[in-house]
Amino acid sequence: MNTSLVLGHWPLALGQPYSRMLLIKTAAVAAMVMLALTNRYRIVPTMRTDEPRAIKRLTLLTLMEIALGALALLLVSVFAMLEPQ
Repeated sequence: MNTSLVLGHWPLALGQPYSRMLLIKTAAVAAMVMLALTNRYRIVPTMRTDEPRAIKRLTLLTLMEIALGALALLLVSVFAMLEPQ
């Protein structure tokens, strides 16, 4: 929504760096949400039956979430230097 206010239109021109990075950031945030939901509703309940395996999976998925969050923050900092087009 904010992008449409800044640009005056939806960022459909994927030839522009701003639009491509916005798409990547949106995908990274969506993936973070999916990983968080997986952790909460799939991995955590299995801790009762197979704790060592569940902890390994939870650790791996949490590290992936952290990496995606770092990517989103990196892209937001690059957005600050770009002019929306």
